[in-house]
Amino acid sequence: MILKILILDDNKEESEKTKCLCEKILITCNIKYQIYLANSGNVYQHSLKNIDLMIMETKFDAIDGFELAKALRRRFPEIQLCFMTNDKDRTDQGYSVHALHYLYKSSQNDYLVSNLRTILYENYFIYSGFKDKRVSIYPIHYYEIYYVEYIDRHSRLHMRGRRDQNTTYSLHYWIKKLESTWFVQTYRSYIVNLLWVKQYDRKEKMITMSNGDKIPVSLMYRNHFESSYYKLKEMFAKKQENYDNTCYSFLSYCMHYFPLALDESITLAQKHNCPN
Repeated sequence: MILKILILDDNKEESEKTKCLCEKILITCNIKYQIYLANSGNVYQHSLKNIDLMIMETKFDAIDGFELAKALRRRFPEIQLCFMTNDKDRTDQGYSVHALHYLYKSSQNDYLVSNLRTILYENYFIYSGFKDKRVSIYPIHYYEIYYVEYIDRHSRLHMRGRRDQNTTYSLHYWIKKLESTWFVQTYRSYIVNLLWVKQYDRKEKMITMSNGDKIPVSLMYRNHFESSYYKLKEMFAKKQENYDNTCYSFLSYCMHYFPLALDESITLAQKHNCPN
């Protein structure tokens, strides 16, 4: 996935500073990206439906920043929004438009970098996904999919928080599409999202997903599934053992390495008093 970012600021110099800061973080995190710059006058000239994250100022000469944010939110509800500004007097308005975060440009550099890194990292791994009108008119994030099932010559995406999606694609199509993400085939008609595996019963050759569904593991796919599952659990255990408070987001790590169900990862992050 390529993380697509739009920086919206009428001050060209500030836009370039923000872009430079984002690039340094993204390169360090080894995240592929595209960054675009816009001002309040030409923002609609950009293909906003393809933007994942918008970082914007709140003060513009010709329009109120929050009114602009509301208009953008109505037309493009899927865009993640972050305010990066020196305006500390209107923070509540930022959250009223469901902003992901509210950062102050004048903050100490380490603090600003740490928070911006969290935002960029979590957007890349948590909100990565795809858009396909043959599947849904809305973007689908990988973490929303519990598992893919092939039944009656159709593949069905079992989804978290929304209705399951039936598609005409073959299971092989989803295997190829998801092979570089968090999914592993466990049976001839199932691909599971390891992020949502709650329990694995090796004796019964059965997986329990976080939504309670049972998924079989066949002999053909067992070695690959177990290798992925246990390797990631081991990585998680090592990270937990070596955890320190300088980790920018323990929850991000949990979701990136996905050896636990998401609900358990959140609980563990709260236990460590970590940023979400």
